Amino acid sequence: MLYLLGHPVNENEFVHVIINNQSPQLREDTEPVGNEFLDRNFENGADGELYRIDDEWWFRDTWDRQHRDASWQFKNTYNPGAYRTEWMKRTRETEDDFSSLIQLFETASRSYTQEEMEQLTDPHAIMKMFVVRGYIDDWDSISLRRGKNGYMYRRAEDGKFQFLHWDSDLTFGNSGAAFYQGLPRVNTYISKQYNKRLFFYYLTELLEKYTHNSARMSQWLDLEQQASRHVSINRNSYLNWFRSRERPAQNIMRRESAIPLEITTQEGVSFTTTENVIELSGNASPGVFAIEVEGHPEVTFEREGRNGWKVRGIQLKEGDNELTLHGVDQWGQIRETVQTSVQRAGSSKPRLVMEARPASWNVSVEQSLRLDAGKSFDPEGDALRFTWEAPQAGATLQDLSTSENNVQFTLPGWYDLTVSTVDSAGNQVTQTRQASVYGRHGFSGFGDLNLDPWWTLQGGRMADNQPEGITFSTEEEPGHLAIQIASSSVHPWQRRKAGFGYLSRNLPAGKDWSFQTKLRLDTHQGDMCWTGAMVALRENGAEVWYGMGLEGADRMVIRRMTGPGTITTLKSFAVGQTPVEMRIRRSGPTLHFESGADGQWFSFHQAEVGTNATGLEGGLFMTTSEPVPSRVLVDYAMLVDPSQTSDLVLSLRPTEIMYHPLEPSEVEYVELTNTGATTIDLAGGQFIEGINYVFAPNRFWMLGPGERIVVTNDRDAFLAFYGSQGIRLANGSYDGKLDNAGERLTFVDSEDNVIFSVDYKDGGRWPERADGQGSSLEAVSLQGDPSQPEHWMASRTIHGSPGSSDDARPATVLINEILSHTDPPFEDAIELYNPGTQPIDIGGWYLSDAMNNLKKYRIPMGTQIAPMGFHVAYEHQFLVQNTLAPFALSSAFGDQVYLTQADANGTLVAFADTVEFPASENGRTMGRYPDGSERWTPLDHQTLGTNLRNTDPQELISVFTNGKGAPNAAPYVGSVVFSRIMYHPTLGRDEYIEIRNRSSQVVPLYDPLYPDNTWKLVGGVAFTFPNRLVMPPQSVLLIVETDPEAFRAKYEVPSSLKILGPYTGKLENTGETIRLVRPDEPLKFPDPDAGFVAYLPEDEVTYDNELPWPRDADGFGYGLQRMALAQDGSLPSNWTRFSDLIPSTEDRDMDGMPDAWEESLGLNPDNSDDAWEDADGDGMVNLHEYFAATDPGDAADRLSIESIQSSGGGQSVILTFPTRPGLTYAAEHATSMQAPDWVEVDRITAANQNPSYPWTLPAQGQPHGYYRIRLITQ
Repeated sequence: MLYLLGHPVNENEFVHVIINNQSPQLREDTEPVGNEFLDRNFENGADGELYRIDDEWWFRDTWDRQHRDASWQFKNTYNPGAYRTEWMKRTRETEDDFSSLIQLFETASRSYTQEEMEQLTDPHAIMKMFVVRGYIDDWDSISLRRGKNGYMYRRAEDGKFQFLHWDSDLTFGNSGAAFYQGLPRVNTYISKQYNKRLFFYYLTELLEKYTHNSARMSQWLDLEQQASRHVSINRNSYLNWFRSRERPAQNIMRRESAIPLEITTQEGVSFTTTENVIELSGNASPGVFAIEVEGHPEVTFEREGRNGWKVRGIQLKEGDNELTLHGVDQWGQIRETVQTSVQRAGSSKPRLVMEARPASWNVSVEQSLRLDAGKSFDPEGDALRFTWEAPQAGATLQDLSTSENNVQFTLPGWYDLTVSTVDSAGNQVTQTRQASVYGRHGFSGFGDLNLDPWWTLQGGRMADNQPEGITFSTEEEPGHLAIQIASSSVHPWQRRKAGFGYLSRNLPAGKDWSFQTKLRLDTHQGDMCWTGAMVALRENGAEVWYGMGLEGADRMVIRRMTGPGTITTLKSFAVGQTPVEMRIRRSGPTLHFESGADGQWFSFHQAEVGTNATGLEGGLFMTTSEPVPSRVLVDYAMLVDPSQTSDLVLSLRPTEIMYHPLEPSEVEYVELTNTGATTIDLAGGQFIEGINYVFAPNRFWMLGPGERIVVTNDRDAFLAFYGSQGIRLANGSYDGKLDNAGERLTFVDSEDNVIFSVDYKDGGRWPERADGQGSSLEAVSLQGDPSQPEHWMASRTIHGSPGSSDDARPATVLINEILSHTDPPFEDAIELYNPGTQPIDIGGWYLSDAMNNLKKYRIPMGTQIAPMGFHVAYEHQFLVQNTLAPFALSSAFGDQVYLTQADANGTLVAFADTVEFPASENGRTMGRYPDGSERWTPLDHQTLGTNLRNTDPQELISVFTNGKGAPNAAPYVGSVVFSRIMYHPTLGRDEYIEIRNRSSQVVPLYDPLYPDNTWKLVGGVAFTFPNRLVMPPQSVLLIVETDPEAFRAKYEVPSSLKILGPYTGKLENTGETIRLVRPDEPLKFPDPDAGFVAYLPEDEVTYDNELPWPRDADGFGYGLQRMALAQDGSLPSNWTRFSDLIPSTEDRDMDGMPDAWEESLGLNPDNSDDAWEDADGDGMVNLHEYFAATDPGDAADRLSIESIQSSGGGQSVILTFPTRPGLTYAAEHATSMQAPDWVEVDRITAANQNPSYPWTLPAQGQPHGYYRIRLITQ
């Protein structure tokens, strides 16, 4: 029962037990509640505090005995000895720390608020346990009539208590017994209205789903009996109990059970408002766990009292808002529904949501901050465009998309970042958040065992095995600083006296700064403990201290201390549940005491300190006014000091890094460039990470605007290899060596301010050719984050271009198409492409397949490629007739091709292009799509200048080799393709991949001649398909990350749908490439690699979690669904979102069309094949008709452009097409039907149905072009 309610439970298994020479006995073995159990069910479970509950017994000389039940009663002492005999510690025993447990008892023994108690307990987990114990009349437990049996556990991740089950041997006794009674303070806890409500909810779920008349429970009892012939299960005894327990349970909930789901706002009737956002209140029965508002994921839900509820933040649109409210259970299943209507007068403002990564809005000056307004929306359905603003100095915005931005900072400080949007009615909304940017040594995350060196421990000590006094520890809680006070003495706030311990660091003397921290109370929550941030200043010659911290669970107090100990309370105000963030910020003569979260800060007090005040120190503290045990966990501490800057911060940038030189050279170097408009001085600057080099102080190290300087690992070897002409080379050589595998390279100025930090890599998206293949890393931008791979490219100049720009870079010529697996009439071929507007002479350039010899085939002198033209080199040229170093391309193992520029003497000058490609199918080319783009993919057919196929007669090979190149075909799409991808499921759900046979033929997922060679998934995840598996025409198959049968049971997937798995790895939430590959025929003797099996691409998807891919698929309850199976799988517009119900209760055949819609239009909701059929023959398959809200049985009803005409003297274009209300359409333009990237011209959301809607669009300034209408389904 606990398991069914969602509570952690022990695992069980049947075992045979043999005692001495006795016969085997069947027993059920139960997993003990220990470290393995805790780690399996909780994050860092064994680090939590586990207490076994038992009563205490003692015997008298008169032979009688007495006992005392365990309870939540505070015994007026903090001495652990008063509690040990009833609450026996079973983890972390050696610490003998009962302070958290005693704090719970102390709170429970006085008057407390719901917020206070829920800082300490998880009421949901506790009520689940109490409901089950009460239902089975487990009287020998703490929620009923005995203070023993079971465990109480304090979770490591959030410090909250709950109960764990053990020992229910005295149960199913009195079917009329009370469901709860409880030992002292436990009964009070249960009786609180907010807890009683949860108790009644879980009792209702138990009654309705898992006990009386429960098919699941009945089946479970039958299976338990079938599991063994030696154990008799009295099935009827349990069923009778369930029946008998119904009435007592209903009696205690009789009053509440009759309450319908109702809205009490405006007495539940429709009303009119001018507000953009409203809240609704109402009542519900115990079986309603939460309230959801259909179509309004932005709302928040709150319980009020025993039966009340409130939903806040309902965003209204103009006109009539039909609101449907669902009362749901804890699993999201709808129990009851109620509706109301709200009239909104006038157009509503857009809802603007600005998020950041990192979400804390705290960022190092070395990093960038990602801003995202993608969750914003307009209630009327307008497409939103966003305007971003940042301070002019110190922050640079880099637009990533209409809704995203990246901010790069050059100076520490506080930056107000603003986004605004306006709808078609002129309603403008603006939102501002503040980023806190720290410099070097500004942030402490307490993730190491030792404190950062800029901290000084004052008065206290680092924790050891002596718990007395005030102690500090970074070992107890990962990523936190624990500050703890034992209960033996008082620790008041007093300056530099024994008994007061704090952690401090220096503050800037006379400039603006802020000291910021985030913490949560871990034990004592009474007003006898005060903990937080403090700063010390010198004001008018006197030392003054200011403290800002939590006093109790829900109050922030600000105090000032002067003289020998004169303390003044400046401000006291309420706060919500911990953790809380606070900061003390100096701005000129004023101290601001602020608290907030998520980039929003609110000032609660200001203190004037004068312009001449001097900052001394700031830090973290804890004080107590009574001898109580107290503990606080500090998440981070941060000093923001805008004075940590210099001219170098604004101007000095790394522009070239040679970290892995091409052998035989061993010369490394780093090039620095002054990107500013004024001269800067490098004196005193130094590399402190990666390499060690100091620009000697008091020397002339001036660097003019645009000037470059190079530091190297070996100055003499550098001069011998590169010479000195045009290169300013720093004196001496740096110590150390740049790591070929990647590392962090950090440069600071003479005052230790971080100027830049580059965390380069040798893999992933970083330029491959810079890793020992002859190129350096060359910056493509003087702005932005140099630790991002997009900031760099591989130098075109071989061996790099230290001290100068890459002037040797050739006019762009690209390797555009390759044919590597051929039989006559084909032969291997390499196509080159000139994407520019001028002809390029490539005579004397080289082609090669090996990095160790780039000069294998020289292109004939005088060879030119026209603008947007092609040149093809064939196998008979670079293999048969080649006198330099003949080479052929590998079809089975894949290969690489290098195109290098050379001068007239044949000396290599620069890399023009490099491509690497996998094994390929006979006769299939691989190439860039579209021509000249970065994407490299198998193509539908060869486009080397002829229309020949590899099935044509062999004697046509001479015709084939006369091909001069042509625009590439579209990407190849196989017979079996990816059709759905659930890459980022919501919490508690699972990843999976769906593939579909889109053809009309049976497709074996193995080689029929070699059945052991089966298809595979490769890329982000890996899976090998089983032998002799076939896919019937139009069939679907799921590959899951978990056990297939467990997956089927969890989601109730019908047996007709085949499920395979588990695959290894996980789908990357930020996007990646997955491939479906099939085996080629094994290589045969006498090939030296006889038996090797190459795997050929069948389908490929490179998805992303950023626009233009559907954003809702990134953890918001949706997955990706391919719209047209025959189209490119990596085209974002070919994917839409789908609900993550598997299979959906509204879509049994998982074809993307709801059952009700299919049934209403004569389609079969149990046949997934009909999604790709065209019932009315109008050219739109049924699935696309569903997306477009058209009738699949009416050929005249379809989404199509009815007419297009020029207007306004060619200044605009009018498209006429049918619309449906509420659907969003995008008009897109391209100059060619083959263009992969159609440009969006405009977007509208239709307000009503119009069979011939005229849409006027601005002309795109082209003599000719193509337009299309795309339905937006994201």
